[in-house]
Amino acid sequence: MKPAHMAVLVGAVALALLTVLWIYPPFFGIDMESGGRLHTGMGHWPRWDPPTPVDVCEALRARQQASGSEAALECPPSPARQPAFRTGINRVRQVFETTGLLLAGAAWLAVARIRAVRRARRSAPESH
Repeated sequence: MKPAHMAVLVGAVALALLTVLWIYPPFFGIDMESGGRLHTGMGHWPRWDPPTPVDVCEALRARQQASGSEAALECPPSPARQPAFRTGINRVRQVFETTGLLLAGAAWLAVARIRAVRRARRSAPESH
């Protein structure tokens, strides 16, 4: 494949993956009543349907249980307690994933370019 075609292919794949990452960003959940000490990653969710307070509570409880904590949250939380369970887009993780995606695309293009140059050198007649 020609380097120009490879660049178009890599660009299209990267654009598609960036679009998916924008539509399904990584979320985090936090218990505001813990003073910000109790928080966890929620994974990727669609922007139009982010995690609910019940989802946050369950994820936080699973994290507590995995860490061996004695105290466990009661899930589902009472209606009065639900506003304390907040969610947001994990911008740091989103930046790392975007950067990783762009670096992988750049590496793919660099390897394709190196291979094309090596093929061209092998097929070129040698002159001494």
